[in-house]
Amino acid sequence: LLTPALHDSILDGVTRSSLIMLAKKMGIPVDERAIFVNEIRQGIKDGYITEVFGVGTAAVVAPIKRIGIDGDDFLLPAYSSESLMYKLKSALDEIRSGTSPDLYGWNMVID
Repeated sequence: LLTPALHDSILDGVTRSSLIMLAKKMGIPVDERAIFVNEIRQGIKDGYITEVFGVGTAAVVAPIKRIGIDGDDFLLPAYSSESLMYKLKSALDEIRSGTSPDLYGWNMVID
């Protein structure tokens, strides 16, 4: 999982942090660093970028199906229930809903 490093336009949000923790727990290597446009273009062309998604409080996880770079549109493969994006979203949803154990202390029971 490649994600931009934190800086003034990439916030250290709860959803982002939670998904990074879940990815690591699933044994998925996480690399937080600068991502360059040419790297994205080449990665999509070469097929080693297989999915792209955004995360945030409101959307939680949102698939990106097309990326435009310098007038070229790059279509990404269709997402399935086996994609990393859906696995991470499902894992987070299950913890949030209480159907999976909250090993991180994220939930608070209010009586």
